[in-house]
Amino acid sequence: MKTLLPAILFACILTFISCNDESEQLNGFSKGANSLNELKVAPDFKWSTAQTIEISITGLPAMEGAAPSKATLVLKGENAVYYTGLHAINENLVLKVSVPTTEKSINLKFGAIEKSAFIQDNKLSFSYIPVIPNEE
Repeated sequence: MKTLLPAILFACILTFISCNDESEQLNGFSKGANSLNELKVAPDFKWSTAQTIEISITGLPAMEGAAPSKATLVLKGENAVYYTGLHAINENLVLKVSVPTTEKSINLKFGAIEKSAFIQDNKLSFSYIPVIPNEE
């Protein structure tokens, strides 16, 4: 009898702890809202999980009489490749690519050229023209 009493007491405690308000279980809403119309979202909240960005690439002007070299252009983010294509280095390109809204920068690889740029206002730009520092 002494071992049965603690078991019955334990079962009663579990029963009372597991009781929940049935109305809360049935409607599936949080305590603050009774319907979808009552849910509040910040006005600047973005519902979309993707963004379309415009990528501008400035080509390297070809020397007169020289055939422009072609290579594979790869545009990728942190975890995915968004564009791959064969292009001439002297071509200017404007591409529209859909990327996740969590993506903050895009990496460009064209032959030996590797660059990275941050997405600002759904736009970013690259240039194949090398920046030469001024020596004074």
